[in-house]
Formats: sequence, structure tokens, C-alpha cells
Amino acid sequence: MTAPQPAAPWQTVVAAVGGAAAAVGFLLLHLVMADSVDPMVQPVSSYALRAPGSILFPLGTLGLAAGCAALAAAGLGLPRQRPVRALLGLAAVLLVLVVVFRTDTGDTVTSTAGEIHRWSAGAAFGALLLAGLAADRAMRYTTVDPFLRRLSRVLAGLSLVALALTALNTFLPEFADGASWRGLPQRILLAVETGLVLLLARLPMAAEPPPRPLSWLPEATPDARPVAVAPRVPVRS
Repeated sequence: MTAPQPAAPWQTVVAAVGGAAAAVGFLLLHLVMADSVDPMVQPVSSYALRAPGSILFPLGTLGLAAGCAALAAAGLGLPRQRPVRALLGLAAVLLVLVVVFRTDTGDTVTSTAGEIHRWSAGAAFGALLLAGLAADRAMRYTTVDPFLRRLSRVLAGLSLVALALTALNTFLPEFADGASWRGLPQRILLAVETGLVLLLARLPMAAEPPPRPLSWLPEATPDARPVAVAPRVPVRS
């Protein structure tokens, strides 16, 4: 099976720029708001509640959404990539909802908008994790650089651990005193899955289908048997 090629040449550029914009935006958030937001305790969404996070957080999140949307629309150049594209498209929609609906200002979520924000963020990270796993599976049918595939597995594994810790600290904050360090796995998850989007944007240039045998060559089969040919008898005139 040959790998379908990306439908548009701008796909890699948009995905890479979107992922890079998200990485830079989230990094700036932590630098310029270090005095007002505790990264160990407060969730990432807290940056969006005051300036300049009210601008940088939406820009970073929408950059990540744009990268996911570009990958979903144009493809990654992988065979059997339909599940990957569907999950990336879902993640893009959910990330937009994260921006549209802000979290609550208190320590607990009580409003409808806050609940939509929380569940959209969790589902978006879950969709990105599954997209990474599906892409790793699809890479088996290509000659992609083994380093990229190993890196995708490492990022997917870190995402799984960080997502599990984030869910645990959110719904069972008393367990292992999770409320006092709930911000850490969220930030690890955000950094790792931003890197995952950047890696997926690299695949269209790195993934190639394995070489196919030439169609005109005869194919040997296990059931092949030599066929006896009767000798030609000359005809006397």
C-alpha cells in the first residue's frame, strides 16, 4: 500500500508554525507571570484570567489548534491515517472551546463555562494522545526515521502519565496531597503534547512508503509447480 501524500503544501508550514507559536506563547506565560501564578499549584488555565495571560493564553491555544487543524485537513503522508486525522480534527475543535469558555476564578469549578473549559481541555489532550499512538501505529507501514518513531513513543508515554496524574489531582485532590502540586503534570502535559504536534508536522517530509516490487516481475507462490510441456512433433509434408 502506498502512503497518501499530503493534499496541500502549506500543511507542514501551518502545523509547524502553529505548534511553535503555542510553545513560545506558553513559555512567555510562565516567564512574565511567574510572580502572579504559582506553576506548582495553580492550573494552566489560571493564566487566562488576567493580563497579559488573557492574550497570550488564547494565542498559544489557538496556535496549537491551528496546527492540529492543518494536520487533520491535509494529512500526514502516512498510510491508514484516517484515525489520526479524525483525532487531530477533534482536538482542534476542543482547543477552540477551551478558549471560548474560560475557567472560573476560584479554586473550584462551579459555572457551566468552567465545566465546558475543563472537560474540553481534558478531552483535547486525550485526543492528542490517541492521535500520537495512532500515528505510531501507522508509521509501521513506512520507512520513517526510527528515531522519530521512538520519539513519538516517548512523547505518547509521557503524555499518558501526565494525563493520568492530571485527572487524579483534579478529581482526588486529597490523594498524595495532589492539590499542592496539581499544576506540575498539567504543564508537563502541555509541553509534551505541543512537542507531539511539532513531531507530527515533521512526518509528511519524513514518512515514505516501503518500496513496492516491480509489477512486471513474476511472483512466486507456494503452490507453484513446474508445468510439463509436450515436445513438439515435426509435421511431415
